[in-house]
Amino acid sequence: AEVRTNNIKPSPARQNELYKEYTIEVQIEGQFPGIIKFLSELIKQPTFVVVRKIDFRTLPENPNLFKSRVILSKITID
Repeated sequence: AEVRTNNIKPSPARQNELYKEYTIEVQIEGQFPGIIKFLSELIKQPTFVVVRKIDFRTLPENPNLFKSRVILSKITID
């Protein structure tokens, strides 16, 4: 999708009675269509990844590129 990822930060898994939730924060950079394609591939079944939060900002040196911080989570049933 021509998207560059960096600064990947996993969080500790949160245990619930019925499931465990894994969360990561990742910074991505690219053109808007590429970012949307990247995210849509991530959330396709059967992975069941959820986008919890996302923010976009343009890069001052190139307004066609976006930098984004994305928080993703996945739930597994134990």
